[in-house]
Amino acid sequence: METDETSFTPEQAGRDDTEHTVAALWCEALQLTDPPGPTDNFFALGGDSMTMTMLEFRIGEELAVNLPPGTVLSSPTLRELSAVVAAARNSSATAV
Repeated sequence: METDETSFTPEQAGRDDTEHTVAALWCEALQLTDPPGPTDNFFALGGDSMTMTMLEFRIGEELAVNLPPGTVLSSPTLRELSAVVAAARNSSATAV
């Protein structure tokens, strides 16, 4: 199912680029057809330790951040994980 990235549900309208990318990576890792909402839990949507590891790796690849192992475990919702990723991106940018 192809999605039109220009049409957003009200829940998705407030997403920034980081949250949008993390949501797309969740869809890839969990094979979701609909994007997750900001309060959706990775593990409640079917994630496990293997998909968590893959997701953390893919986030590192796509967004050029180095997440410690288990980041998804400690920040399991899309909103929480996106905030951690955004903070890591910001600290990487200021360290340069």
